[in-house]
Amino acid sequence: MPFRCRFARNSDFPAVLKLLAQDRALFNAEVWGALPDLLPDLLERQRLNSCVIDDLDSGKPAFFGMTAWTSPAAISTLLERETGGFRNALLRTEMPGPRSLLLSRKQLAAANGSDDLALVHLCGCPDEMDFTAPRGFEVHRLAFSFFMTVHGGYQISEFWQENIVPEGSMYATTMGMTEIRNVPVGREEPARLFRFTEEDARARPGAQLAYLMKYPPPRLGFTSAEKQLLELALLDYSDVAASEELGITHEAVRKRWRGIHARHSFGEGKDQRRGVLAYVRQHLEELRPWATRRP
Repeated sequence: MPFRCRFARNSDFPAVLKLLAQDRALFNAEVWGALPDLLPDLLERQRLNSCVIDDLDSGKPAFFGMTAWTSPAAISTLLERETGGFRNALLRTEMPGPRSLLLSRKQLAAANGSDDLALVHLCGCPDEMDFTAPRGFEVHRLAFSFFMTVHGGYQISEFWQENIVPEGSMYATTMGMTEIRNVPVGREEPARLFRFTEEDARARPGAQLAYLMKYPPPRLGFTSAEKQLLELALLDYSDVAASEELGITHEAVRKRWRGIHARHSFGEGKDQRRGVLAYVRQHLEELRPWATRRP
């Protein structure tokens, strides 16, 4: 079962919408009809974190997942105003008209470290729902590893997830999340909304999600370009794949590596890269922007 885990591209959306259809009941007709245009737009505006796991044998996606950043205050306002499904209501704010609640990269950089950052899980759709089956287990393992690498290192105040399938709700519970509300959506299983907070992390330090909220400020001062490359390397992108993802030449990738090794010594020769990757894997905060905490 050869798989490849990577960031989603606009060209993926026609295929991944078929996976997303398993959560179809969470969207009203207006939002569902807008998704083919809305999702590429959000990706283009850098308002989505998205993951695709390719089945290299079939050439089809085996998993599609996406998350977004917002603020706890924005979520509170949304929940007070909207009585329908949470994810449905949040995506409606990204359609033409209402003000966006999802953070841009620049807004995310300003919010990190300010105790005002919320992560929202928008979907996680595998082609095999049985996590105990070999294929389901491997896809789930890869997706969770990708999720932790991409979102680790931030100062997250709250994590939110809405589920409609029983497996998703069961998994949210096992990660330590608390159910906030559930909303009937016209089928037997309601839309159930879960939350995990900094207070939950302190009360349940062994919970899986608690590890998302344990990062100190960065110390080494990698440049933005170096952080991009290091994150891709942690996700097992080769230098060739990284150059394609970043839209730069292979020589530019090598130049970034030379810059990293020139300023931060983690070994010699071929061990340098292994050393720096081992360090940042344990210190994901080094890959993140940092804002001064509010007094």
